[in-house]
Amino acid sequence: MKVYWSDLLNRDIVDVETGRRLGSAAEVDFVLDAETGQIISLLLPARSGFWGLTRPRPPLEIPWSAIERIGPQVILVRVPKHTPY
Repeated sequence: MKVYWSDLLNRDIVDVETGRRLGSAAEVDFVLDAETGQIISLLLPARSGFWGLTRPRPPLEIPWSAIERIGPQVILVRVPKHTPY
């Protein structure tokens, strides 16, 4: 099955364990293997705190192997339980 990046742009990235929305596919960067061109991981950018009420969050790197399913509306991923994102 072929999946085009333009088809993924409007999908949310959701942690399958918690149901928490981690971000949008439109905001990720790919980490690629320079020799093979394969995708190693997705990189979600750092987030600043919400009006100083919440703590800022560091960037989150999601290994390609952690992607559980690419569905019609969401991309389901499995991240470690204590990830501060």
